[in-house]
Amino acid sequence: MQPTEPRHQTSNARARRLAKIVWRTYLYSRGRLIPFLEPYWKTEEIKSGRDWLNDETEGVETCIDDFEELFLKGTGVDGLPVATSSGRTALSLALRALKRSNPDRDQVIIPSYSCAGLLTPIIQNALIPVYADVGQDLNTTEAAVTPLLSSRTLAIVVVHLGGKYANEVERIGKRADGAVVIEDMCQALGGSVGSKPWGASAPMEIYSFGLGKNLMATAGGMLIARTATDNVLKEKEKLTYENPESPRARFSYMLDAYLPGKLGTIFPDANVPTNAFHSSYGFNKISMLDAQIMTHQLRRINEIITRRQNNARLILDALPSSSSIMVPGKDGPNVWTKFISVARSTEIAKNIRKTLHRAGIETETMYTPLHLRVEGYSGPQLPVTENVYARVFNIPVRPSIGRDQIRYIASTVRRAAVDIQGMD
Repeated sequence: MQPTEPRHQTSNARARRLAKIVWRTYLYSRGRLIPFLEPYWKTEEIKSGRDWLNDETEGVETCIDDFEELFLKGTGVDGLPVATSSGRTALSLALRALKRSNPDRDQVIIPSYSCAGLLTPIIQNALIPVYADVGQDLNTTEAAVTPLLSSRTLAIVVVHLGGKYANEVERIGKRADGAVVIEDMCQALGGSVGSKPWGASAPMEIYSFGLGKNLMATAGGMLIARTATDNVLKEKEKLTYENPESPRARFSYMLDAYLPGKLGTIFPDANVPTNAFHSSYGFNKISMLDAQIMTHQLRRINEIITRRQNNARLILDALPSSSSIMVPGKDGPNVWTKFISVARSTEIAKNIRKTLHRAGIETETMYTPLHLRVEGYSGPQLPVTENVYARVFNIPVRPSIGRDQIRYIASTVRRAAVDIQGMD
């Protein structure tokens, strides 16, 4: 027999949940409930999804091959495109192909301060993760990677974290010595230096179209390969199709939970179709629903990046010159997929987030370092990662935030930072 919670604890939990709903409803009614996540979908994306929900898809001309070619044109990159059901599936495909080409190499260098979606494909493909530290901008550095390289290194994954350009990526590539650099563009789609897209000269690059990304479907990913292409094509043949009910369930949930005017925005954590989201992590092609949504999203890429950058600039301009919040992405190219903020201490981070939460502004927790999730980790110390991770949080700058809302966010962040300074 399963133990049950004491009745008073259950009652307290219900009371807290009810209070949260009442407070969020009040904020929502005043236009002050600002979710961290929200798709930047317009009529075309919503119609595509609803057609799939209603099985009205006979007129849809877009197929996966067409989407792959459209992606190349829309982003300005070249290479062999393979559309997958997630970014981690794209990485898995890349690693499978590289294993075929280099069977004697079995190690993959990744930044420890990154998404678990990097680690899972490495483990699934019987490879060994090697964890690298990051620099002050939270991106991978040449100095951190170089001592980790060996004759066993298969690949080096360089992440443009939060949309901040990893400016040492080319130097890392020159040190690779037979290993393949995979640029992780999952948070950096749309970034460019002049007319040259980031990642355009990398041997491989991966993208994600999941929740919170610059271009967002219900799920999806892309591998662009410029090396080992024969083996990429062989592994591509093994990709399967998702059960169509999974993307349908994801779309229906996102429509109710995230889009303006939907009561689900008051409490989006309810009724999450977990299995449907996990389905996208299989070794699958992108779903036709997600490919169709992405064809419309690609047309908005410049608008989306510009809106994110403008929103980020308003918050940066609002911060006091000597602030308790540091923004590692403020210098250098950045598409601001995430407005990553680093507080001077863990306690300051908690207090600032509490202030924003009370004002109706949702923030996002960043990562627990991957090496700290490994029981008995005995590798090299990663001092920057270990020092910073508990102080990091993300402030919403998504493109669907209105002008009044972003000003409200900026003024609230400023007030929180000034109040904290006054307490120091």
